Amino acid sequence: MLLNTGINYKGSESSTLFGDAITKIVTPQHVFNLPAEPAAH
Repeated sequence: MLLNTGINYKGSESSTLFGDAITKIVTPQHVFNLPAEPAAH
């Protein structure tokens, strides 16, 4: 998949929303999900 934008939508990264929508259809058992904040090391 290719997304060529850096515009946020309703406070969320467009790439995260797009990834979520696509994987809900293609692989519903493995939905794309990134945490809001990186994990601390």
